[in-house]
Amino acid sequence: FILAHELLTPQPAIEDMYAAVPLKTAEMFSRLNVRPHEIHVQDNLLQALLQPMLANLDVSIKLRPFLPSANEARAALVEHMSKD
Repeated sequence: FILAHELLTPQPAIEDMYAAVPLKTAEMFSRLNVRPHEIHVQDNLLQALLQPMLANLDVSIKLRPFLPSANEARAALVEHMSKD
């Protein structure tokens, strides 16, 4: 299941967006007052970005080739954004 989400923009540059991922994830945990035991991601880059922060929190991160809830959410977002 998806606990939370946040869209990030590549502003002023995509490197800034990547650098913000660990902090935004930690802020989500704090806002929801949760610390999951494990999170699953589909992307090697996202795993690499989150690994150091999650290791400090004793949260494991698993790379999974297929995440049905994430794929459904992504498809719904694309459909919503393509509507005029």
